[in-house]
Parts: sequence; structure tokens; C-alpha cells
Amino acid sequence: MSQQPKMLRVREIAERLSVSNRAVHYWIEFGYLPAVRVHERGMWLVREKDLEAALRSNNVAPGRRRKTQNAN
Repeated sequence: MSQQPKMLRVREIAERLSVSNRAVHYWIEFGYLPAVRVHERGMWLVREKDLEAALRSNNVAPGRRRKTQNAN
């Protein structure tokens, strides 16, 4: 029996790498990160091993999430 690959949502990848959801969508849109679109809602899923490969090849990189400043 083959085991199903672990699939990650855009939000999960963004949280894991401390980047915005938009950054992950950019990587997918421009082919840096392979993904599969599912459902009518258009949710993207990425295999965990594809994320790891993209990180190793420096196609994508973790970052620091900017802190929002409160306007007083």
C-alpha cells in the first residue's frame, strides 16, 4: 500500500516559513513551487516533499513577517 503524500495549504506554508500568503501564491504562480488547485474555491495544495525540494534548491526562502504598526 502506498502512503498518501502530506499536503500543505498556502496558509500552513506561510506560517511555517514566516512569509505572507501572497508570497506563497507568487511562488506558485511563477512556478517556483509546484502546487495542485483543488475545489471550486481554488484552494492550492503543495506536497510537503515539493516544498522541501524548493527550499533546498533556493527557489523559495523563509523570511521574516513584518510586524504591523498601530496608527495612533
